[in-house]
Amino acid sequence: MWLSNEGGFYMKKISTLLFIGLVSLGL
Repeated sequence: MWLSNEGGFYMKKISTLLFIGLVSLGL
């Protein structure tokens, strides 16, 4: 079971990577 802080960190990291990927495709 993930800790709240650890889970939030990974979710934020994944969201950032997905956002960068979408921006790259947009360009």
